Amino acid sequence: DAAESADARRALLTKAYRRRALRVHPDKPGGSAAKFQRLEFAYRVLKHDGKRRAYNDDGITTDLDDDWDAAKYRGVIDAAELRAFRQAYVGGDEERGDLRSAYCACKGDLLAIVEAMWFGDDDQIERYRLLLQQDVAAGHVPRYDKLYATIAPSKLKR
Repeated sequence: DAAESADARRALLTKAYRRRALRVHPDKPGGSAAKFQRLEFAYRVLKHDGKRRAYNDDGITTDLDDDWDAAKYRGVIDAAELRAFRQAYVGGDEERGDLRSAYCACKGDLLAIVEAMWFGDDDQIERYRLLLQQDVAAGHVPRYDKLYATIAPSKLKR
């Protein structure tokens, strides 16, 4: 089940990255190399559990593993820009759409949804639950019983 959740998170992240990349690609109207590079940087941080965890904990985005090439991104984006992206994303329409997609892909499993979401962490669970309950009530998404299940404290702060 954990492997399925991780696979669902990676698939949703990749889908969101590709969707946004189509909008900011330098060959598209309104796109630019700088926007595309910033998106690629954010994607590289978010798709790697260790990098995402380090960023969520303290904003560190460099020197997190052997395949990380910080020099490639030096001057392209920094922790402040990543925080700005996070601020714009969290609570926005794009996050809401991603949340609905994750909810459906993960069949209401909030822990899997947290793993699937950009900037998702256990502190977001109740906010996600409330938003999704509103979406269920409005008929935007199907009802999955797992959304209403209690999460054991031992499952949190993994």
